Amino acid sequence: MVILSAATVSLGGFGVSEENPLLGLVLVLASGAGWVVTEFWARGVPRWATNLMLVGLLIGACVRVMQGGAPVSAFNGFLASLLVLKMWERREVRDYGQVLTMSLFLAIGGTLNRSTLGVGVTLIILAPLLVAGTMMFQILAPWSRFGKDALAADARRNRRPLPSLAPIGLFSAAVGIAIACVVFVSVPRGIGLSQFGRFGSAGSGRMIGFADRVQLGQGGLLSESQEVVLSVRLSDADHQPLGGQGQVQYLRGAVLEDYEDGRWTAARKVPRGQRSDEARERGQELFISQNPPSSPTIFQNYRVRNAGSRSFPLFTLLMPRSLATTRAGRLRVDRATGIVLREGEAGPLEYTVISAPDAPPDEGEERDRLPETLGQPRFAGLAASLLGPSGISPDPARRPVADDASAARVFESHLRNTFTYTRDVLACPPGRDPTEWFLFDARTGHCEYFASALTALCREVGIDARVVTGYAAGEFDPVTFEYTVRSSAAHAWVEVKVGPSQWRTMDGTPPASMPAGAAASQTWWARMMRSFESVQDVWADSIVSFDSAQQSRLFGGNAFESPPGTAWMERFAQRGFRVRGFESPTLPVIGAATASLIIVAAGFLWTRRALARRRASREAGFGDLTPLHAQLLARFRSMGRPKPTHRSALKHARDSVNTPGGQGALVAAELLFEARFSGISLSPADRQRAVAALRRR
Repeated sequence: MVILSAATVSLGGFGVSEENPLLGLVLVLASGAGWVVTEFWARGVPRWATNLMLVGLLIGACVRVMQGGAPVSAFNGFLASLLVLKMWERREVRDYGQVLTMSLFLAIGGTLNRSTLGVGVTLIILAPLLVAGTMMFQILAPWSRFGKDALAADARRNRRPLPSLAPIGLFSAAVGIAIACVVFVSVPRGIGLSQFGRFGSAGSGRMIGFADRVQLGQGGLLSESQEVVLSVRLSDADHQPLGGQGQVQYLRGAVLEDYEDGRWTAARKVPRGQRSDEARERGQELFISQNPPSSPTIFQNYRVRNAGSRSFPLFTLLMPRSLATTRAGRLRVDRATGIVLREGEAGPLEYTVISAPDAPPDEGEERDRLPETLGQPRFAGLAASLLGPSGISPDPARRPVADDASAARVFESHLRNTFTYTRDVLACPPGRDPTEWFLFDARTGHCEYFASALTALCREVGIDARVVTGYAAGEFDPVTFEYTVRSSAAHAWVEVKVGPSQWRTMDGTPPASMPAGAAASQTWWARMMRSFESVQDVWADSIVSFDSAQQSRLFGGNAFESPPGTAWMERFAQRGFRVRGFESPTLPVIGAATASLIIVAAGFLWTRRALARRRASREAGFGDLTPLHAQLLARFRSMGRPKPTHRSALKHARDSVNTPGGQGALVAAELLFEARFSGISLSPADRQRAVAALRRR
């Protein structure tokens, strides 16, 4: 039952890691049914049939990967199906060991796929089951070689009870937990993680999430993911918390200014000196823009659950002034847009930002330049017709700069009030511009269409505007004063230039339809789910996102300095060795791993030889049975098969059973070893039987 429980828990954890509890339940029921059928009623599916199904499962997993599926998820699915299949086939003792091994690897695969609270609970439950199952298997496997009759005879003659496994199991679990806790809190975080590439990162399909470019015109339903991406806490210059329920904060991740065939991308032409690539150590501040000292500032403390290692955007509010991270890396800064991309070790990340979104405009009444339009003739007529009732001129040469903001608000109001939001969008007809199709025909779409349309209308009347992608944070916790940002809060909006060097955030998407704009439900189920999410947030913040900053605070330091107890390990792992002019930071890790393997292998060989010597010495102490043991060894020599020192007499007799005289030697060896290791003296009748067997030819 222990082995069945381990398999059941691992299959349930697989369903949790795939965010499909129903799938996990089906697999659990199927495995339990297979176990009951094969243990109590039938002999199970023949081995040839399971091998055939195994080939089919392997082909299915390969096809899933080739079609763009996540390799880790495909491997987990294959392993879960194989585990269920194992429950329905004819099992021998070694198959129970395979079930334990597959359960362990399925649990490891689940952690690579998801690191949620459910997966963590699965590991906590599975660990003692695997320990108990392994100990039972180690005892059961040697006994199985004697057969049922020998086990029954041993049970009748052996009066000594087997030692309890509970103390050893509890002691092993306690020691293992203690070692794991010490390693978890003391080893430097994230060292060498980027050297393994993107292994373990799941692929994504048509799902709402952040993107650094926009491609309009594609049809289909956009699905949502409630996975938490980051959390942010806002405060003013006096460190008083800002924000609240219903107040949406726009966190910028990419600024898109070039449009071609329905595709928005970052500007290819950037003024000279506006982009730089700078290395920053832990806690070293990066200055992005120079705002007037009198402008109000907003302090932002971000905690990212899993930052990528390549070109990961550091989200900020509008007009960031400076930034500092808790981990070293290279920062690519575009000072024209305020976008910062980071390259460095992947994993949890904390950083702070100071922004001045309400900075006063520069002096001047002239526009810097007229923006490039989207090249659609119908846009100009629509923009002019919308501005007409407001008395605002569509001609930038006749319209004051002060009226640019009012004109953009007219376009924003038009989109919010006369268009509808949907995640199920039809594909744009071939040959049509997606933005033009949205404005004049479809009149419904998701946030990217609204942002593109608002930008197009503003540019048609000489107002510079750009599409921005990031997150619309609206899920506010009044206790911690933090915004929780989920993948489903990804959004696209517009930044409009309403004066010289003065940008303002505008959003044409209907507020009630925004991912972060819906009011929180107050039903008992919704409250219970929010409570569970709070527990899961604690798990993610304290365990999954336990990074160098939290480690520093645990050891009495601050988030921007390495703790003294782990600094030497961090320096060793990051120093690297130079081999023929090649700098490799992974060589220390590889060297340490190789040395560890050599030590483990040497220890294994030494232990094996020690056990062989111990077995030989135990065989030598047969007490009053020593003469019988000597006769057995002499019989082996007379058969032409002398017993090697490292092999037991019983094992040697079984290997020599087909040699002339081997049957008698086997009978004598079984009687001799039963008396030697059961603690019961050999009866005179059994002694005579052994001697007679040795005399037979």
